[in-house]
Amino acid sequence: SGISEWLRFFRYTLGAKDYLSWGHFKSDLSQFHVRSLTTRKAQELLFQDPSWTKAVFLREPAERLLSGYLDKIAGTDWSTTRYGQNDTLSFADFVDLITKPKRTKCKAGHSAIDEITGLNTCTDPHFRPQMLSCGLDYLLPSFDFIGIFPHISEHTKMLLKKVRMWDDYGSKYDDGNGAEMGSLCYRPPPLREANFTPDGFNQLSRSKNRTTLHATQSSDKMDQYYTSELLAKVRKAY
Repeated sequence: SGISEWLRFFRYTLGAKDYLSWGHFKSDLSQFHVRSLTTRKAQELLFQDPSWTKAVFLREPAERLLSGYLDKIAGTDWSTTRYGQNDTLSFADFVDLITKPKRTKCKAGHSAIDEITGLNTCTDPHFRPQMLSCGLDYLLPSFDFIGIFPHISEHTKMLLKKVRMWDDYGSKYDDGNGAEMGSLCYRPPPLREANFTPDGFNQLSRSKNRTTLHATQSSDKMDQYYTSELLAKVRKAY
C-alpha cells in the first residue's frame, strides 16, 4: 500500500465519488501537497505545530526495490521506451545500474537513464532510498508515527485511530475488492448488499486474495530474483 492507495483514501475522506479512480492528478488533492503551503507555513507544520501528526510507512529496501522493478521495469515497456535499452532489463542488470557509484547531487538536464543509474535525489522515486524523500534523512526523528509494511494493516489502523479518522473513514472504506486504478476517468465504488461490511482501509488480512494497485507479491519472489551476491549489493547500496 503505497502513495497511490493513500491518495484514494484522502479523496474518499473528501467525499469524491470517483475515489477509486487513479488519483495522482486529481485537482482536489492539491490541498494535501506541502508545496501548496507557503515556506513559512510548511516550516511551522513540520517543526512547530504539535496539532499535526507526521507519519511514514517504511519498507525493507531490497523488497521495495524488487517490487519497483516488477511493477515499473518488468511489467512495462519502460526499458525500451523510457530508458533507451534494446530489451527489458534483467533484474541483475537493473541492480548493476541502480547501485553504480554516483555523485550525491543531480546533474542539470539529466536524462531518464540517469534516474536509474546510481542513487541520489534524482533517482526515480520508485527506486530512490526512502531516506532521500520528504526530508526523512533529517526529519525522521521528529515523526510521530513510523509504520512498516509487514504490519501495514495493523499500523494503518493504529495511525487512523491516533488521528481520529478510523471510525468515520478508515473502517468504512470500500476498496472495490482491490480494484485496479487504470484510468483517470470516473470510477464509482461497486454496488453492495445492504448488509455488506467493508474490510476498511488497508485491511488486507480479511481478504487474502485481494490485490491493490501496483501489487507485485515481491515478498514471495525474493528467492526467485535475488542471489546472495545481489542481495548483499543492494543492502550495501541502500
